[in-house]
Amino acid sequence: MRLVLVLAPTLAFALLGCAPAPRPVQHPAPVFHSSGRGLARPSPDSIRNANGSPRLTSAAAWQEFWRAVAPELERWAGDPRLGVNPALVAALLAKESGFEARALSGGGAYGMAQLTPAADTDLRTRAGTPLFAWALPELERWPRDSVLRAGGAGPGAGGDSAALARALGRGRALADSVPPAQAARADYLLDPVLSARAATIWLRMLAEIWTSDSWPGAYGSLAREKVNGGAPLTESELLELVVVAYNQGAQYVRQLVDRWGADWTRHLDPEPADYLDRVQAYTTRFQR
Repeated sequence: MRLVLVLAPTLAFALLGCAPAPRPVQHPAPVFHSSGRGLARPSPDSIRNANGSPRLTSAAAWQEFWRAVAPELERWAGDPRLGVNPALVAALLAKESGFEARALSGGGAYGMAQLTPAADTDLRTRAGTPLFAWALPELERWPRDSVLRAGGAGPGAGGDSAALARALGRGRALADSVPPAQAARADYLLDPVLSARAATIWLRMLAEIWTSDSWPGAYGSLAREKVNGGAPLTESELLELVVVAYNQGAQYVRQLVDRWGADWTRHLDPEPADYLDRVQAYTTRFQR
């Protein structure tokens, strides 16, 4: 009788001096709503720019995000008034600032969420509507620095930008001489938790704009008709609309949707196209 030895595939490959190709990691498709999801903790090296370079450059910022911000994102995800996928918010913060709480852009955007004073005004205006009235007292309590908001972040931004540059520093991050706690006390845009909170609320407000007709211009009806044939938006469709609106404004998105319908993302300018691509990719990594 001949003995036939049957080896498991992995062992057989090992004995032959080779190994099977590793299976690619399958990440869940990015979604907008939380649905009870928590955050996965990917390797920081896996969060990369489109050209392959590292997106995250500060180990301290990465650790601070997981210490102070990530638990709050998961907690807010369980709030039925918000319910935003915490992985999406984490992805957006990674793209916006690499989790640098004191990031400063030449376009007048500040902090981890890279919100502008104009966006803060829109946030409070939207909180004046019945659906988000619960948020207004909280938003009004947050600290705001008049010099920061008058000065802008770069040449021609208005106010005394030279004085602002001396106080806060130019470039991607604020001057090291300004302690993080001091910056956070000056303006909520520079507070990691409050700026992440503002971004979460704003994302939820943008979702309301694209799923209802509560905003002037009937954005919800337009999106359903043009993007999904009159049916309710899918999670991925809603995520695309909200993410690009966060980056470029809802009016920019509306013009593309009105003209191109379901193909609107194919006609994005390079900067928002990269923004959407990266946020989607990062969301799959942070999504549990």
